[in-house]
This record gives sequence, structure tokens and C-alpha cells, in this order.
Amino acid sequence: MPFASLTFLFLFLPICLILCYLVPIRVKNGVLLGLSLFFCLWGQSPLALLPLLAGTAASYGAGLLLDRWKGIQRTLLFWGTIAAEALLLAICRYSGMFFSGADWLPPLGIAVATLHHISYLTDVYRGSCRPQFGIAAYGTYALMFPKLLGGPITRYERTAKELEHRFFRGEQVADGILRFTTGLAKKVLLADNIGALWRQVSLIPRPGLLPAWLGLLAFGLALYYNLSGYADMAIGLGRMLGFTLPENFAHPFSATSIRDFCRRWQMSLLSWIRCYLLDPLQHGPASRWRTAFYALLIWMLVGIWYGGEWHYLLWGAYTGLLLAGETLVWGKLWTKFPLFLRRLLTLALIAGGWIFLAAGNLGDILSLIKELVGRHGFGLQSGIRLLSSYGIMLLMGIIGAGSLPGRLIKQLQKKPRLLSWLTPGFVLILLVLSTAYLVGGTDPQLLFRF
Repeated sequence: MPFASLTFLFLFLPICLILCYLVPIRVKNGVLLGLSLFFCLWGQSPLALLPLLAGTAASYGAGLLLDRWKGIQRTLLFWGTIAAEALLLAICRYSGMFFSGADWLPPLGIAVATLHHISYLTDVYRGSCRPQFGIAAYGTYALMFPKLLGGPITRYERTAKELEHRFFRGEQVADGILRFTTGLAKKVLLADNIGALWRQVSLIPRPGLLPAWLGLLAFGLALYYNLSGYADMAIGLGRMLGFTLPENFAHPFSATSIRDFCRRWQMSLLSWIRCYLLDPLQHGPASRWRTAFYALLIWMLVGIWYGGEWHYLLWGAYTGLLLAGETLVWGKLWTKFPLFLRRLLTLALIAGGWIFLAAGNLGDILSLIKELVGRHGFGLQSGIRLLSSYGIMLLMGIIGAGSLPGRLIKQLQKKPRLLSWLTPGFVLILLVLSTAYLVGGTDPQLLFRF
């Protein structure tokens, strides 16, 4: 059930909020878990719940035993459960990378849930938190529906207190509504409309250089607004439900280097990888070569997490190689370029990775590269026609992806009375416009590919 759907907005979400606000505190986790399971079940076979429930039950039971067992028995239990969770994820999501006949839709949220299980087991094993004795509370942490579509990834030790005691303050709920509505508008008004430019270009047999670059830019912006829009909606839903979820994006199109871009993109996932995979491997001071190797490894893992097809891995490897190259080769030279040029070059290099995501297979990747280098001409006529249709929307997307909106918000926060007057009208306008577009139909597929 996509967040950007009429069913979710005007049926599921109101029922969810009413129930979570009215039921006694002792059953809030059970109610939210039940709603999350129904959310997962929507549009899927009941069998799709089995991997989610199996992984949740295994990590919950192992967490209780880790608190009791000692020595080698405890260590074997920890690593055995981690291996079982990883194997379950690999079977459900990545079979298609190796078996052509395994073309099936993985259970909704299996990747996010697995990372939550590993986070919980690792925190308990390290002794940084006590195990969760309530199955409903643990299930809520692992399977809470706002996070399942694409994060943010939350570490258990930072969520444990809110599972036991959370409050629904008016200011927090209002802030959650604003954040959710902003994310909804990103998805419906920007991502879907900008993505239409890429779909137009992909239908042209030989578009030429200008349309190909316009289409690739549109694909990257649509990808960003899809992912960051859903992250904003998840964070807003979390605040409405009494949870504080971490940020996932920080204006990556304002980045002045590859490293800066990587720090701003999918932040909760990168934080999880560093905390639970890389930090245990690091011993002693890190050399430049080791840092470059870890950068490549991190982004290959990000690519694999995005999807169970080879072109996601290639995108991750490409981004990791860029980051390694900046670390080893051109990092010092880069700082000597003017700020505007650094931002432009960063965007151009990052856009090269979008080729792998947009095209999907080797033949389409090569064809797109040929168009981007002008193998079949400049495509001026097609480019002008596309700009006349999508130019304003593309410009809005570029401005919105930069740092200007954040600076405007900071200025408005200095005038709280004006902000309190503007916010309700802003939310209402975005909700009405988004609903109007949803009535006409949207394209949710780009997000679900990731």
C-alpha cells in the first residue's frame, strides 16, 4: 500500500491514528504491530508474511537467549542467527541475481526488517541495551509500517525508550503532519511529473545528446524526490505515532564533492553499515588505501540493498570507485576549483551512475551512453520540445533539491508567529494538490524498484 495513495491517505491512516491515540498505552504496540502486518499484507499473498514473521520470531527469541547464555554458546547463537537472517534476505530478495527463473516480488519490507533484526541482535550481544521481553514491542520496532517501504533504518538502542513510553503532543503531531505532507508533495507533485520527462525520452528510439541528458537529469531528480519524499513521509508518520526517526537525506544536490554527496545520501543506511559492518573490522589507524577500499565496499553494499539485480551492484561499485578516486587521486586538486564548478562536476559524475539505474541491462546501458556522447546527433528539436513541456517542472526540481528551501525555512523559523499562520495553509494547499494528482493516477513503480 503506497503512502501516496487515496486508500492510505483517507482510509488506512485515519483509522491507524484514531486507534493508536485512543487505545490504552499497554496495548499501543500490539495495535500498531497489527496495523503494520495488515499494511504488509495489502496487495500481497498471505504467504508473503511468513518470511517477515519468521525473521522477527527468530531474532526476538535469540535476543532473549543472548541475555541468558554465556561463552561460546552465546557467540554461536549470535552468529548463527545473524547468518540465518542474512540467508533469509538473500533467498527472498536476491535470487533473481543468480537464477533467471526466480523472478518474483520479494515480501514488502524484508530488507528493512532484516537490518532492524541485525541491529537489535548486535546491540544486545554487545551489551549496549537489554533484550526486549515484549513480542509486540519488538515486532513494532522491526515491522512498524512507516519504515518498511525504504527506511529510515533505526538502531534499536535509540528506539527502545519510545517503545515503552511515547507521548502524543500536539506540537509533535502538527510537525509530523507538515513533514508527511511535504514528503507527499515531493512524491506526487515533483517526482511523478519530473519522471514523466524521462519516460518520454526513453520512448524515443534515438533521442540525441540534449534529450538524453535532460532525461538522465530528470531520472536522477525523480529518484531523489521519490526516495526523500517517502523518507519525509516516514519521518512524519513516526512523529504522529510518537517516534523520532533519523534523517535520510540532506540536500545531496548541494554537495561540493563526491564525499560530500555520499554523506548526504541515504544517511541512515550508511550509518548502519558503518556501525554494524565496518567498525568491527577496523583496527588501528586507517590508511588512505584502506579508506578507499571501505568506501568501495560500503557503496557496493548500498547498491545490493537497493535491489536484487546486477545493475544496482554496478551503480554502487561506480559510486564507490568515484569516492575511492577522490580519496586517492584527485581529492587535493578538487579543493582548488571554484565552488560552482565543484558542484557542477560532482553532479555530472554522480549522473554517470544514474545510467546503470535508468537503463537496467547492458544493451540499454550502452545505448544510453551512445546518446549521451552524441553518437546520433544533438537532438535539438526534440530537446526544445521537451523543455517547452517540462522545463518549468525541471527547474522547480533543481531548485527544490538544493539548499535554498532549507535556508528559507530557517529564515521563517525566526518569525514563529508568521510561520504559525502560514503552515496550516501550506499543508492544506499541498494536500489538495497532491490529492488532485492522485485522483488522476500516479506512477509509484520507481520507488518500489528500490
